[in-house]
Amino acid sequence: SQRAGVIFYLTALLFGGYGETKEFNPRISGREIEYSAEHIFTKVLEPWHMDIAIQSCIEIFWSGLQLKAEIYPETTNVLHTLRYPV
Repeated sequence: SQRAGVIFYLTALLFGGYGETKEFNPRISGREIEYSAEHIFTKVLEPWHMDIAIQSCIEIFWSGLQLKAEIYPETTNVLHTLRYPV
């Protein structure tokens, strides 16, 4: 499907750090500027001249990752200790 293709393509580009996307992957090159999703996806898709809405790509990309936040049990104590050292 086109949706699966877009997810695969964008994931490979963004996390693989190919071509122009290297500057957006903090594992490859640290960055001082936090870029918006719109900026990153516009730059990634620009050379491909794809007729697809940027916002749609962003939504497809994040929905395909199926991320889940998990707070570890020790997190609260560690943050408290860092904020209020003895």
